[in-house]
Amino acid sequence: MIIKEMVSLVDEAFFNFISLFDFSKIYFISFLSYYFFYLIFLIFVIYIYFFERKTKVLNLLIILSILGFLIIYLIKYTVKRERPYGIIEKIDYSFPSSHSYFATLIILFSYFYLKNYIFKSLFVIFGLFSIFSILILKIHYLSDVIFSIFLSLFLFYLFNNKDSLIKYIEKLREVKKKKLNYLKRTE
Repeated sequence: MIIKEMVSLVDEAFFNFISLFDFSKIYFISFLSYYFFYLIFLIFVIYIYFFERKTKVLNLLIILSILGFLIIYLIKYTVKRERPYGIIEKIDYSFPSSHSYFATLIILFSYFYLKNYIFKSLFVIFGLFSIFSILILKIHYLSDVIFSIFLSLFLFYLFNNKDSLIKYIEKLREVKKKKLNYLKRTE
């Protein structure tokens, strides 16, 4: 319960802080960024497939997208955290933020896999702006965004280091076998 209260205090403090600034001049851009985000994500996928010609990277992006989508919506409809009062009225729940998850994927895949520095820079900037837009439009709490970013980082790391993941699973199996053997001997 203490953690929940601390998160609520941080979210409230950040919300009050962001309310001090006048973002009225960029609301329209943020609004467009929010509503056309998945179109940009599709353009990103098309760019990787047709211009970078990296099918393994594209397969990884698709796997992480589907897995992330499932995890996020499972959590959303389990936790059922109401959205903050913001500029845009949304029907679904706030925690975690799917836009932040996918924006972080765009940033990670751009940074690590794209060759063209112009497109790499554009996609990274767009990803960062999308995350910032979610916050200034007050569609999500800060904790929603932070959790989604860490989820994206974790899954990206996990799937990019499959060899270490497989070794870790094998070590867990060995420990389990040793424990079972020990238990059998002691009985």
